[in-house]
Amino acid sequence: MDKLVPECTPLKAQYDGCMSKWYRSRFLKGTLSGVEDCWPLLEVYQDCVEVRHSPRNFHGNNDAEQEGCPR
Repeated sequence: MDKLVPECTPLKAQYDGCMSKWYRSRFLKGTLSGVEDCWPLLEVYQDCVEVRHSPRNFHGNNDAEQEGCPR
């Protein structure tokens, strides 16, 4: 998805970093708690992808910037 929506790559990197940290520091030690700390980052990333992938943006309308997605 990074190549399809490069504007959202920094947001994906933040989410991936959070999940990697949780995976190493908690999941591998048998703890499932704490994954919810990464959910807000996932939501921001998903919102960016949805805005950038919406049909209106394929037709030249750049409302994505107004909706908080970085360019």
